Formats: sequence, C-alpha cells, structure tokens
Amino acid sequence: MKAKLISERVSYVQEEGVLRIIVLGKIPRWKETLLTTWLVAWILAGVSMVYFWDDTENRDFKLAIVIFLIFWGYYLWRVGRTWLYRRGGNELIEVDSDSLNLKRSFFTFGKTRSYFLDNIKNFEIIEVSPKSWTHHYKKGWWVLGGQRLSFEYYGRRVTFAMQIDARETTEVFNLIRRRMRLASKKN
Repeated sequence: MKAKLISERVSYVQEEGVLRIIVLGKIPRWKETLLTTWLVAWILAGVSMVYFWDDTENRDFKLAIVIFLIFWGYYLWRVGRTWLYRRGGNELIEVDSDSLNLKRSFFTFGKTRSYFLDNIKNFEIIEVSPKSWTHHYKKGWWVLGGQRLSFEYYGRRVTFAMQIDARETTEVFNLIRRRMRLASKKN
C-alpha cells in the first residue's frame, strides 16, 4: 500500500488493522552542515583539552580539565545523538488492534516500546505557549525534543511525535485516536 503524506516529514500507511505513521528526523542540508561543523569543533575542543592534560603538572588546572571533560562528554553524547537522528533517524508510531508501539530509530537501530490500548489514559495534544522560552528551545533543530502528543500509561506520562507543527499534530492525533476507537470497538 502506498504511503500518504501529511507533510514532507510526516507520512502514514493504513493497512489491514494497522496504522503506521513515520516522522522523519531530516533537516535542511545547510542546518545539517552547521550541526556537523559544531560537532567537529566540539570534538576538537575535547581533544585539545586532553593534550593540555599531558602538558601540565598543575593539579588545579588538571582538576579544571577533568571537570570540563565531564561537561564536554555529556554534550558530545547529546549532540552526537542529535546528529545521528538528523542524518537518518525517524520516529515510528504504530497502532494495531491491541497496542500502540513507539520506536525512535537512529538509522535502523532503536527499541520499540509497546503500550496496550486498554491501559492508555488521557491521550492528548501537548499544548505549548508560543511565548514560552522552552517551546522555542525544544523546537530547535539542534536538539532532540519538542514532543507534541502524550498519554498516561500506568501513572507515567509518555510523550512522542517530535517537532511536528500544529497542523501535523492535529492530523496525527486524529489518525491515532480514530484507530484506537476502532480497536476498542472490535475488542
């Protein structure tokens, strides 16, 4: 069956009893180039600090380097994950007759998490204030975040559908809600 496009980044397929929605992590080429440049510069900064570690005998300076490298390693991990996701990642949302499955893939690698439809409560669109600083940060192409849909599962809030706009959010929400209703009628 052929995929139907909601937008350039969001598409879906409805097959016999299953709805599959894919949200691509791609960004324009110039943004990808900026992210790559930033990642390379960050790696070079860390390598130069390791060089200075060997070059000094001052204990205080070595302590400062260790503290910097801890900070550096954390942000290298964050930017590295974002870079991988933007190069070839996607988010798969699948609803079948009894479960909602979510998978965030980095190329082909990722773990699928399944949630039984009977246990999903308060499925809703996450409302964000356009004046909010966090809204603008989470919407940025240099971070992973900005989930727009959520539900409660055994008292825990599960969020998904990263960085999709208002129109895409509404369409994805309606598709999932319609499929969940169909599944509950059959059971």
